[in-house]
Amino acid sequence: MNLPTDGKCQRCRKDTTVTSMSKFNTQMCCIECLEIEKGHPQYNTAVTLEIAAVKQGNFNYQGIGLPSGYSKWAADIAK
Repeated sequence: MNLPTDGKCQRCRKDTTVTSMSKFNTQMCCIECLEIEKGHPQYNTAVTLEIAAVKQGNFNYQGIGLPSGYSKWAADIAK
């Protein structure tokens, strides 16, 4: 698992005391980053594939990876 040890979101690097794992990869993200992530067009696909992997016994699923252009997309959404 990719747990933060520095008290920062692994995506935006802001200080945080609450994190949860991204559906796209193993980054531990703050609530704000996770809310942005939920709006991405590939989010539902990532959730569906994670559920399928777990049902097949893969409890170390790494995700589908951040979609191409995700950082720019997220920055535009956050504005």
